[in-house]
Amino acid sequence: MSAELKQIEAALSHDLNNVLQVIMGNLELLKRRGELVPEIVEAALQATRSAANLADRVGAIGRLRRYEARSMDVNRLLAELAPLVERTVGDAIRVEMKLAGALPNIMADPHALQLALLELATNARSAMPAGGRFSLSTARSGDEFVRIDVADTGCGMPPTTAEPTGVGLQIVRQCMALARGRAEFKSSDLGTTVKLYLPTAK
Repeated sequence: MSAELKQIEAALSHDLNNVLQVIMGNLELLKRRGELVPEIVEAALQATRSAANLADRVGAIGRLRRYEARSMDVNRLLAELAPLVERTVGDAIRVEMKLAGALPNIMADPHALQLALLELATNARSAMPAGGRFSLSTARSGDEFVRIDVADTGCGMPPTTAEPTGVGLQIVRQCMALARGRAEFKSSDLGTTVKLYLPTAK
């Protein structure tokens, strides 16, 4: 598992370095101009926000090395995470939740599960630049798993993508593997649905 995490860390670090180069380039340009140019300042600010986000993701991946599963109420976690999900997808996207009752507790690391869900929210935001719907629902899946369905109404993944390869989706798969669960992806031009299977607490 450590090899996969190292690959993800390397990819994120590469992206972070690229964004830092953009910031440095804009600052050098401002220095040469000798005056504040709003467009250049805004580009630098956007790159700085991207860099901060990437640094947070690198830190979160590092915490996966100290994965600590515990029994928890998945519905409660989703309810507490809702405000952060809404901020992640933005005002143009409506967030909906449908949480099943009487679910057993799951065994997972809450930080890892939060990371996986926010990665999916970030992907959904990119797939719906004009707005749309992002939904989270829970259900029991047999005796051994609880399922979280994460769906959006975005443009979907390319039809040739049998196994999603983006860094965000790699992170999702690793989080599920650490939990001894799994992730299933289904995509079309009507949107993407990701089913996360998490083991119930014994």
